[in-house]
Amino acid sequence: PTPAPTPAPITVGNYVCMTVGSAKAQIVADGFKVGPVLPTDDDAWFVNGQAPNAGAKQPPGSSITITTQETKPATCP
Repeated sequence: PTPAPTPAPITVGNYVCMTVGSAKAQIVADGFKVGPVLPTDDDAWFVNGQAPNAGAKQPPGSSITITTQETKPATCP
């Protein structure tokens, strides 16, 4: 049998400054899986970091790890 073609990598979005709830929805909409959410998975908290970084190319379905904080990061608009 012919092996299934490997899906082309897709670009990781920028989820920093979003609420956790919005970021999780966008990660899924972008074709990825939500990886660990650290230190808490509270949808009202804000994303202050992510791995891999925005702009990286990853296979569809890859996990995106986000780090969170209770208040909006000072670097956000």
